[in-house]
Amino acid sequence: MAIIYNAQGGHLRSQPLKKMPELVLVDSEVIARSPVRYLKAGIVDALAKWYEFRPYQRQNPDSLALDLKVMAAERAVEAYRQWGDAAVEDNQAQQTSFALERVIDANIVLAGLANSMRDDLPTPGVAHAIHNRLTHQPELHGWLHGEKVGYCLLVQSLIEQENGEPDRELVELLHRFGSPLRLPTLSGNRAERLRALAVQFSFPAASAARLPFTLSPESLEKALLASDHFSLPSQDPL
Repeated sequence: MAIIYNAQGGHLRSQPLKKMPELVLVDSEVIARSPVRYLKAGIVDALAKWYEFRPYQRQNPDSLALDLKVMAAERAVEAYRQWGDAAVEDNQAQQTSFALERVIDANIVLAGLANSMRDDLPTPGVAHAIHNRLTHQPELHGWLHGEKVGYCLLVQSLIEQENGEPDRELVELLHRFGSPLRLPTLSGNRAERLRALAVQFSFPAASAARLPFTLSPESLEKALLASDHFSLPSQDPL
């Protein structure tokens, strides 16, 4: 799958490829010497698979491919819980380590496996679909892909949870790996901008029907507005 963006960085479409990549080559020395912000964003983008695929299981318990996707995604989250902090510290020290390599594997191999297993049950990620709309907001062009996905995971959780509270473990993981939890200042009327974003949101109706929560412009707008209350005091928008 190739993702196509316009010249301004806005998401246009996903382009299916005719075959899978034959090789993925990653040099952990290069990763270790790269800004740690990229590693954190990669972690958040990868852990999103667990939070995006798992809801489909509640109403689709007999899909083997979905079960395998969730299992691979869960292994990635387990890796971040166990080695995430050490990997970040080693990246900051610009040194390779067992922890850093395990996290790199989770970011690329496990997340890649989770995305690669398919059957006749389409399971697009809600957070990534919200992310696609955020890419058209000029105020967010300084955010990395994983940072936008992290914020959108918070929004998805606000839609998903019946009590209006986000998943606390998710919030802890997002904060732990530096994900913004609140949108920056938007030009014009903030409420109107968020309403427009919600109205322009697109998601396949057949897939939305397989989710255990209501996904609509109204529920998205409500969650976007509610997300303003979950920016942690110690973390300012990027």
